Order: sequence, then C-alpha cells, then structure tokens
Amino acid sequence: MNFLLLLLVRFRNLLLRLRFWANAKLHYRTPPQRGITIVTHLTGAWSFGKVMRDLAFSLKEAGIPFQTFNTGTRKDIPSVDVDPILTPRSEFNIRKYDHIIDIISSPVPQSIAGVARSTAFFWEFDSGFLDAWPTSRKCDSVIAFSDFNHAIFRKALPTSCSVHKILYPFHFNTGELDSPKVIRARYGIPTDSFAVFFNFSYSSGIGRKNPEGTIRAFAKAFRNEPNVRLVFKTMAARQSPAKVKQIRSLAQNEGILDRLITIDNYIPQKDLYGLTAACDAYISLHRGEGFGLGVAEAMSLGKPVIVTNYSSTTEFCHADNSCLIPYEMVQPRQDQIDCEPFKFVSEWPEPDVDVAAEALIRLRNDPAFRHLLGENAKRYINDHFSRTNFRKSVLDFLQ
Repeated sequence: MNFLLLLLVRFRNLLLRLRFWANAKLHYRTPPQRGITIVTHLTGAWSFGKVMRDLAFSLKEAGIPFQTFNTGTRKDIPSVDVDPILTPRSEFNIRKYDHIIDIISSPVPQSIAGVARSTAFFWEFDSGFLDAWPTSRKCDSVIAFSDFNHAIFRKALPTSCSVHKILYPFHFNTGELDSPKVIRARYGIPTDSFAVFFNFSYSSGIGRKNPEGTIRAFAKAFRNEPNVRLVFKTMAARQSPAKVKQIRSLAQNEGILDRLITIDNYIPQKDLYGLTAACDAYISLHRGEGFGLGVAEAMSLGKPVIVTNYSSTTEFCHADNSCLIPYEMVQPRQDQIDCEPFKFVSEWPEPDVDVAAEALIRLRNDPAFRHLLGENAKRYINDHFSRTNFRKSVLDFLQ
C-alpha cells in the first residue's frame, strides 16, 4: 500500500513538474518581477502548510509581491484560513516573480530561467541534519526561519549553497476571543483551578515534544493538590493509539490522571487561541524545536511560559520573559525515537524536571510574577516579530 502511494505521489509530482515547464515556456518572454512565488500543499492540516500560509499572509500584510501554487488536492482547513492567499490557477505564472520558495520533494523544476529557487527547512537539533535530509546537499539556496537553524544549516551545508534567514512569519490574528470563563466551561476546566496548557501533535514525536516530562514536572509540583489542571490539546491522536495509551498510563502512575484534561478532537483556531488565553501558564519541555509556535502564541497572549532553554525557542525566550529550564545533553533512547528523521540525532537535551516543577509552583503561588513575565513576553513577541522586522528580513533576502 505504501509503495503504491509513493508511486502515485511521484507520478503526480511528475505531472506538476511538466505543468510548471509548460507554464514557464508560455511566459518566457516576460522578465520576472521582484517578488516571491510560494509552492507547497497550502490547504493541508500540517505544520509546514501553516508556516507557508503564514508566510503568504505576512507577505501580503508587508506589501511584498507574491503568488502561491497549492500542490495539494485536499482542503483540510477552513476557507477563511487559506482562500485569501490562494492564486487562481488561471492567473498563475511561475516566472512572474524572481524568487521561488518551496519545500523538500517539491515538483518545481531545478532550473527556471531568471528565477532563483530556495528550499525552506526546519531542524530541531545540533546533530543529524544532513543524514536526515541528504538531498539538502543539492540545494542552491536554503531558508532558515530562526538563528538556531541558520547556524545549523550554514555549518552543515556546502559553501556552494547559500543560507538565508527570514524572520519567522509569525501571523497571529485572534480577533475577539470568547472569555476565559466561557472557554473553560466549554472544555471542562474548572473556573477556579490553576491551569497549565500544552499544545502538541503526536505525529511530531512525543520523544521530541516530551509531554512525559511535562506530566512528571506537573506531578512533582502538584501531586497532592486537587485545584490544578494540566490541559493537553493534541493532534493526530486517532492515528497514535499506542502513544495516547502511553501518556495516559504515565499520568495514572504519577497520580494526576484525574487532573489531566485532553482535547484530542479538532477545534477551531479561534478556540485554540482561546484555550491558550484561558489557561494560566504554558509549558513546553521540548527536546528540540524548529520554531516553537505554541510557545510564541502563548507569549503573544501575555501568558508566562516554561520552556527548555535550547534550539529555536531561545531566539525569543529569555530570562526576563520566560522560565528557562536547564538541560543535560544525552543520547536519545531507542524507544524515544518515534519519527524516522530523528534516528540520526546523536544527542538531545534532557530538561530538568525538578526545575520545571519549581517554576510551576512559583507561577501558581506568585500572581505578580506571573503577570510580569506574561507582559514582558507579550511585549517582546510584538516587537521582535513586528511587520517592520519581517519586511526587512524578506527584502534583505530578495536582494
């Protein structure tokens, strides 16, 4: 079955490649303008799709010319989250702009006259990048969305490959959210409880996302306290029954299963923001992040965050706006490698669960500190990921 699916994907990519060639030939007389063409599966409910959608929305808001080509056949997300940035196929011209941004395994031909092509990557660790993505060696240009990734790519890739940093297109427009009281009632979170939130996908690997570390830290902090809740909003739970069982078994063994609230079904993006805002703190004891969107979203809402002091989140999580958790670099255990590319990682961080538990206790017991940290976080996210800074990073890339 997997073999047939792979053949279908390759056949479809071949058809798309031929379509791009024909499109380029049709428009070969018109020189490209300065701007960006984004090519990827924009309508899929996957992390890279969201990044590229956010990139398109951010380009639109920054006044930078762009167009998109959606390679997907499914539409898994609401129209409002994608339709405004989709270019009609009848209007698409692959040579309209002088830069293409796509992802690995893209159907875009290697060379289109007058158009530069850059491949966007994310990687979460100090090791394993080239082994996990060997085709990156063939790229002429790579885009990183964090200082951490820029350093990793520049060190790993040959000098013939240019490496560019574009500020992460943090596109966060919540509109008017339902009140915390309404959100808590909707999702079964007691109004008067201290609630800690974590948002993750099982498909991203629980070894990397480390919800187990979060459970252990929460249990150390609040094992005997009834008026607290740990809230997990997850994705891909139906496809990961063994992982779900593993998480629930650990919560049972740690004595907090009755205070663990899991939301495994799809909820609107607005409610996801509402959940973040309705909880008192956000925690991510990750072992590596390519960016850390959940952390940044929580900070932008003025929520204090507890986060491993490693990888891409260090770009915006600092001592005055976050509870930074120290770590020890260790070799991953075999049972922790639940995503194929991660088997090449030689070491990753093991965050200190005791320090995380202390941070949880302080945030619960010190509302003034909680408020100060949240305000500092919100201010930094708004300043660092401003539209002005994003526009400058894109213009530097285009030049």
